[in-house]
Amino acid sequence: MNERGFLYPFTLCVLLIFSTFLLVQSNLYLDEKRLLNEIEQMEKSRYYFLSSIKKMEFILAEESFENAGHLLFRDGGVHYIIEEETDRFKITFNLTVGSNDNLMGIGYYDKVSKKMIKWIEKN
Repeated sequence: MNERGFLYPFTLCVLLIFSTFLLVQSNLYLDEKRLLNEIEQMEKSRYYFLSSIKKMEFILAEESFENAGHLLFRDGGVHYIIEEETDRFKITFNLTVGSNDNLMGIGYYDKVSKKMIKWIEKN
C-alpha cells in the first residue's frame, strides 16, 4: 500500500472544518451580544419613560409645579413641557438615554381623576 500524501490532506480538511465551525459559533455569539445590547437599551428607554410618567402623575397631583423641567435618571434624563388644556394637561416628554438615544412621547393627565389617561411614544 502506498500511504504517502494521505495524512496532510486529511489534517488540512479537519482543520478547515474545525475553523469554519469556530468562526460560525463566534459570529453567532457576537450577533447575540449585539442584539442583547440593543434590547437592553430599548427596555431601559421604556422603563425611564414609564418612570417619568409615574413621577409626573405625582408632581401634577400636588398642584404646584413648573411648566417645564427635567427628571434625571442614572443613564439619562427626561425634559418635559406641560401645556394646560381645558380639562387636562398635555405633557411632552423628550427622553435622552446615553449619547444618541432620543425618545419622544406625549402624555395626557386628567385633572378630575388625577391620573394619566393616555400616553404615546414616538421614535
